[in-house]
Amino acid sequence: MRTTYKVKDNEYCYFVTSTIVNFIPVFNNQHNTDALIDALVYSQKNKDFRIYNYVIMPEHFHLICYCEKLVQVIQSIKSFTAKKIIQTYQDLQLKDILEQFQSNKKDYKYYSKFQVWQEGFMPKAIISDDMFRQKSDYIHYNPVKRGLVNEVEEYEYSSARDYYLREKGRIVVNDLDYDN
Repeated sequence: MRTTYKVKDNEYCYFVTSTIVNFIPVFNNQHNTDALIDALVYSQKNKDFRIYNYVIMPEHFHLICYCEKLVQVIQSIKSFTAKKIIQTYQDLQLKDILEQFQSNKKDYKYYSKFQVWQEGFMPKAIISDDMFRQKSDYIHYNPVKRGLVNEVEEYEYSSARDYYLREKGRIVVNDLDYDN
């Protein structure tokens, strides 16, 4: 099913979520995580994509972000990472995962053999400071809630370290003063 959420380019920053089909934990593999980080950083540098919060979980990611062409940039990120993820599992000869990606491909998608990501990215406009804080806390506490770490700052693939420890990660948070 295609998303019914709407993006009003240029008007808001958005809370977005993208999930791998069947909740396959592809980001437990470092090559796949690196591919997603590379795509996000590339988009920051080359597509005026601004990231204010992020977390990469084993089978999905959340962002608070802004971009004038948000739909196209998220599609590009997902397309790039899908190709890299498929290549990872082909190289590892993990046919069971590739078969899951293949069985999830939508019939109307003639250009692809696999479906790695669930369709859409569930954009929710951030319309207030309170909503920004609530979504930021949700993002940062996601790994704690899942039992992956005890404290938000312990999770490597999150902007929590940026906010709480002022440590730059592989994805630099836009508009955050790291000197304080």
